[in-house]
Amino acid sequence: MARVLCFLLLFAELYSCAHRKWKTVRNFPDFVAIVFNQGETVELPERRYDKPLEAFLPEFVSDAGKRGVHIPDETADMLRQMIYVDKLTAANEPGVIAACARFYTWEKDIMEKRQVRWMTIEVLRKESEDYSGGDRIRLRELVFHELFHCLLNKGHLPKGVPGIMAPTLNKSNPRVYTDWDGLVDEMFSQKYLDLIPDAT
Repeated sequence: MARVLCFLLLFAELYSCAHRKWKTVRNFPDFVAIVFNQGETVELPERRYDKPLEAFLPEFVSDAGKRGVHIPDETADMLRQMIYVDKLTAANEPGVIAACARFYTWEKDIMEKRQVRWMTIEVLRKESEDYSGGDRIRLRELVFHELFHCLLNKGHLPKGVPGIMAPTLNKSNPRVYTDWDGLVDEMFSQKYLDLIPDAT
């Protein structure tokens, strides 16, 4: 059995978006953890994408590419899971319904030490259904927000600047229906990318 030490300190960042039942979403503080594996093989989480979440990954990567933002296959491959859960693994704050987590593990053997990295996106089943009302378009906005955190290693837009990467998402915002392409254009624009701080 592998000996694993977990410290809630550095190197794994959790981005979470909290969805209140009254039409808004707010973010909670990052979760930080470091996992050391002492010289034994790291077993990555199984690769799993739940329906209907799985279709959003290639759609996001394609939309980014069309707008000049290249997401390497290696980065997309680090996203091991996009899954529905009944309870989020780490983000237990009230109102949180979706989270992107980035994990860094050091694996050592006699010859070398190497970093193993992976990411997960978890979406609370019931709460996301309440937020989206079963609407794929509204769910897409939520998942694109988490994918942006994970795949681009970015935070949020400054407070008061509207967009998919705003610190709060407004459930009643009509632009997800009337101007989705415009929202995505903004999200991947150099202007917005410059406004959004790197996560690390």
